[in-house]
Amino acid sequence: MKIKAASLFFSFFFLLNELVSLSQINPIIAFSEEDGLACNYIRDIVKDKKGNLWIATDNGLSKYYGCDFHNYYKADGLPNNSVWALAVTDNNTIYAGCYHGGLAEIKDNKVVGVYNLNDKKFKNSFRTLFYSNNRKLLLAGTDYGVFVFKDSVLIPVKFKKTKEKKHSILSFTEYDSRIFFTVHGADPGIYKMFFHPDSTIKYTAKRLNPDGIFASAVLNDNLYFTHNSRIYAYSFPDTKNAKLISETDSRSIIWDMVPYDEHELLMGCYNDGRFKNNSLILNVRTGKLTVNPDHIPAMSVQAVFADTANELLWYGTDEGLYCSYPSPFTVYSMGDNRDIKDIILHHDSLMVLTKDQLLRFDNGKFIPVVKKKEVLKKVRTGWEKISKNKKIQHDLFTGTSDYSMNDLENDGDKLFIRTSRGSVSVPDLKTYYPFGLGVFKRDEFQGLYVQTLYRPVVYFPSTDNFYNYSKPKGERGEIKDVIDIVSSGNVLYFASYFSGLYVIKDKKIYYLNNDINSEFDDQIMDIAKDKNGRVWCISTQGNLMNVTLENDNLILKRKINYTNSGIIGKSYKWLIFNDDYLFLASNKGLNILSYRNLYADSVRTNFFFNKYNGYEFLSARDPLKDKEGNILVHTQDKIISISSEFRIPSISGVEYENIFVNSTKVNMEDISERKLPYSTNRISFNFNVIKYPTAKNVKYRYRINKGKWINDNLVILHSLREGNYTIDIEVRNLETNTEYYDHLSFSITKPFWQTWWFIFYLVILITFVVFWTFRVREMRLKKFHEEKTRLIIHNSELKLRSLQLQMNPHFLFNSLTSIQGFILMNNEEDALRFIDDLASILRTSLENASKDYIPLSEEIEFLKTFAEIEQFRHGDKLEINFINELKKDTYIPPMLIQPLIENAIKHGISGLKKKGVIDISFFDDDGIFTISVKDNGIGRSAAKKNKNSDHSGKALSIIRERLELLNEKNNTDIHRIKFIDLEKDGLPAGTEVLITLLFIYQEEKGSA
Repeated sequence: MKIKAASLFFSFFFLLNELVSLSQINPIIAFSEEDGLACNYIRDIVKDKKGNLWIATDNGLSKYYGCDFHNYYKADGLPNNSVWALAVTDNNTIYAGCYHGGLAEIKDNKVVGVYNLNDKKFKNSFRTLFYSNNRKLLLAGTDYGVFVFKDSVLIPVKFKKTKEKKHSILSFTEYDSRIFFTVHGADPGIYKMFFHPDSTIKYTAKRLNPDGIFASAVLNDNLYFTHNSRIYAYSFPDTKNAKLISETDSRSIIWDMVPYDEHELLMGCYNDGRFKNNSLILNVRTGKLTVNPDHIPAMSVQAVFADTANELLWYGTDEGLYCSYPSPFTVYSMGDNRDIKDIILHHDSLMVLTKDQLLRFDNGKFIPVVKKKEVLKKVRTGWEKISKNKKIQHDLFTGTSDYSMNDLENDGDKLFIRTSRGSVSVPDLKTYYPFGLGVFKRDEFQGLYVQTLYRPVVYFPSTDNFYNYSKPKGERGEIKDVIDIVSSGNVLYFASYFSGLYVIKDKKIYYLNNDINSEFDDQIMDIAKDKNGRVWCISTQGNLMNVTLENDNLILKRKINYTNSGIIGKSYKWLIFNDDYLFLASNKGLNILSYRNLYADSVRTNFFFNKYNGYEFLSARDPLKDKEGNILVHTQDKIISISSEFRIPSISGVEYENIFVNSTKVNMEDISERKLPYSTNRISFNFNVIKYPTAKNVKYRYRINKGKWINDNLVILHSLREGNYTIDIEVRNLETNTEYYDHLSFSITKPFWQTWWFIFYLVILITFVVFWTFRVREMRLKKFHEEKTRLIIHNSELKLRSLQLQMNPHFLFNSLTSIQGFILMNNEEDALRFIDDLASILRTSLENASKDYIPLSEEIEFLKTFAEIEQFRHGDKLEINFINELKKDTYIPPMLIQPLIENAIKHGISGLKKKGVIDISFFDDDGIFTISVKDNGIGRSAAKKNKNSDHSGKALSIIRERLELLNEKNNTDIHRIKFIDLEKDGLPAGTEVLITLLFIYQEEKGSA
């Protein structure tokens, strides 16, 4: 890499006896096993398509993604841990060649395959790998030759070999579709490959030159290759005549070589202690071979890799991984014996004051200007002369009692060295001012304001007369503790370390401190003027303040605090402007802000540098600006030039690593914008950005569902519940004070038992189960009650039948007696007819005894037969009438009316002297089937005295019980029996019995 120093500096110079040597230091960052690297002995370096760096080491494979290392070992699927070679294909597949192990294929951070060679003597001796972008082929270099890896098979490349000799392939290179490789061992040289698609032997090679043994590279239509310390080149298309381009002055083995500039090759050199260099640079235009200015503190550099996209150079050494990166800082170290006191620009030359001498950097050389002893000799002479004059108050000018040189000051065309006992012009040593440590500044009248250490400011109208001076005083007293004086127009600004800010205009003093304006700080660290003449000062409290004198008022125009801006650091040390930027040093590093940004609503640092990206000089002071706009500062032993050009690589997209759902490793595509099952209770992953090599200046944080920000790049979500999740990711690049945002969304589904459809169907199921349970219970109860009712009815019917059988003996006795009388009277015809009617009644009674309901018409026919028998027995004394008012036949329980007729005959009419009449009526009483049995008998009161009333009571009880059972069966209370005592003129005139029933028709009979 070219080193662009500030215009005032050169890297090295020699000036014989007057020599002062400064060694140039370039920013280098180192990585070792302590940083997570698999091993410090590095064999190869590649970068994949996502920007990750892969490092082959002697004890594992490392992947560096700008934040940390992830290592692969044999336990992770590698054939062994000795990884010597790497290659990346178009689809971002990584191939790792393990020496005496095999070829490992890595996809999506997993080893997915291992492939072996069949040679026995040099088994699996993979030394180098190469992927041809033009031919889309992977080539493997081994100790046995070259192999083409195609369709998971390693196909040998045929070339002329000395039998059973070692042919170690050390490098590949490509020009258009032509591929070259170098061979070390038997038959050494650089070879060209040939492709034969139509032949049985697909690949062959031919040696072009025996000198190409180690490294090879293509640059500007030239093929370069090396043999120890010599470098040769072919010019395309001619590959017959190789030319020796360069050779090192000491023996070196140039092991690796890459183009990194338009006309330069970067080379890594193998060194086992016998050689001198570890890294070289070849200028192909001049053939000049020089030592790489990136001084790598390692013995051997086996691998070099140029990341041109990020302007980075990577070095794989025997002591770790090193990276050289672009930086605006050029650092020159003067060593431990050089104590830099001050620097200043005088007549466009950089003047450097050390404890021993004053140096001028001019034309690439630091030339001594004057030595300490010469300066102090002049100081003693001037001081002794002044101190004898009693008119001068000596305490105004003295600082300390010694005569040390402390700082530099310009006064017009003259440069002064300030000592504790006065200031001396250099290099002429002719002018002496009797004031020592501090600052001085001329006003518009060419008077001189002087601030001496621990003394108030003194004003000299003229430096020709030191007896004439005054101490400027304002309303608040003398001006004191001044650290610097800045002029803007005809106004002088005095920054005080303890007392705020003083301003003098036209001899009038203005004052600004915390008492006058609480927003202003008393402890001022530095003061500077921008390109438009505005004055800015900084304080230890982290305030950047713009002050101005307007209408005889000193006011705080603008105040920027680190807490409400993007400025990094809590306290400030120095500031200086060039045309475009403000350089502001803080306790954290160096903030660089564009000029326009200072007046924006939200002030932010445009560039930030600290120890992680080249600026580790927190003790630097005394900033200067050269004519090119570069800023110069110094520490005790270093001078730092800060270029006005800044090149900070931006960060790329977020990478996600180590993604686990529960305990299973997955890809981010398996989570992002997905619905995950409710069994997902833990998700964890790392996120980072690739930022080489200064990843420590990247800050990470995230938040979940707009909650509190968490400062980490390891996300662990546990005890997850159902719902939607959004993870906001913020990556902040401190170096550019910019943020990169990404978002990750996913959802956890509810367990099926909490979903609406499950709840819906569960409610339906529970409702059905409850309904069915009650239904079954109801059906069982109903069945039970029906069974009970049936049994009761059956029992009642049995009872009724029993009663029917019981009620018939008297009837049968009377009937048989009547039949006997007919026979004795030879009235056989009446006897036979009587027997037929009796037989019909008995037959009908038997048929209906097993039925619940019979048609009313049948029941009436039965009753009429029964009535005929009774009328036959009683003759003219009994009349039974049937009245049916119903228009439609209905059903009726059998044997329900006959006991009532019999009861009316037996208890109501049998005791009458007159004719007994029984009216049996069937009618509809407002939708209710009603039966009326009315007689003109003696009435119930007289009948109760009859000794046969028990039989009647039993029959009525059975009828009532049957009607109650019918009510239960049909869930009604219509079935009833009612007795009405009939009267005439206040005397019993008979009885009427009313029975109410449900109308049951033919279509309803089945359900009744």
